[in-house]
Amino acid sequence: MKLDEMTCVVTGASGAAGSVIVDVLSKKCRAVVGVARGVEVNWHSLGGNRFEATADVLSQTSVGFLVSEVLRHLDSFHVWINVVGGFSVGGSVEETESEEWPRMFDLNFISTLNCCKKTMSVFKAQQFGRIINFGSAAALNGMALAAPYAVSKAAVVNLTKTIALEGKDSGITANVIVPTIIDKPENRKAMPEADFSKWTQPVAIADAIVEIVESGRSGRVIRV
Repeated sequence: MKLDEMTCVVTGASGAAGSVIVDVLSKKCRAVVGVARGVEVNWHSLGGNRFEATADVLSQTSVGFLVSEVLRHLDSFHVWINVVGGFSVGGSVEETESEEWPRMFDLNFISTLNCCKKTMSVFKAQQFGRIINFGSAAALNGMALAAPYAVSKAAVVNLTKTIALEGKDSGITANVIVPTIIDKPENRKAMPEADFSKWTQPVAIADAIVEIVESGRSGRVIRV
């Protein structure tokens, strides 16, 4: 399939990176569904080929209903991009509060796992699908004072590689974007002394996603 024939779903669409990805894809895809956080699944048409839905990606039930709504309104979807996640920086490994570990795993890993699980059956049935997850440079290198974040993102990278292996005979590709720190307001607030010029711009991520979808390759870790 060509990109202009595909319907793309983007979680975390209300964030700085997600909103740019939706904007870029809306100019290239058949339709784009931006998913924002919500207790219930609500569906809205934004005009043209753009749609918005809310869902709780920490709930498999909510994600399952979201998938059903996309199928009901748009017949199918071909690309699922998991931008949703969270970041925290704080103490060292021994100083980090115990509750921070499950919080980061929920925001980064469980959210991604839930979405991947619910999309795989659709993609296998239609023998085509593109899954793109968000890792982090910290997932590959570690990150001092941010261990729960780095480890949860490392789990996302490994999950993506595993899906690529399991999906290779089903027309499914899975790849992971590994940006450095994304230049967005919440990261600037968390690290005000950092050199923002070295951070990844959201539009660079969007361009990388387009290349991934069009290439048809799988199991890649794409540094941005």
